[in-house]
Amino acid sequence: ECFAYFRDHIHPERIEQVQRNLQDMATGEQMVLSRIHWQHPRLGEIQMRFGGKRVDAPGSMVVLEGYCQIVTETV
Repeated sequence: ECFAYFRDHIHPERIEQVQRNLQDMATGEQMVLSRIHWQHPRLGEIQMRFGGKRVDAPGSMVVLEGYCQIVTETV
C-alpha cells in the first residue's frame, strides 16, 4: 500500500527509470541512487532523491532498505 502510493505519484516519464532502479536494488549488492520528479500531495511536483539496496532476508523474500529525500531546493 505504501509503495503503491509512492509509485502512483511518480512523474509518468520516470516510471521506467524507477522500475529499472528497483530491479537493480533487488538483484544487486550495491546501493542504487536515483533522482526523480514526484507529485507531492501538498507541494505539487517536487524533485526527490532516493537510494536503496537489498538486505538479507529469510527465504526468498526480497527486502530493500533505503531512503527518500526532497531535493527540490538543493538543485
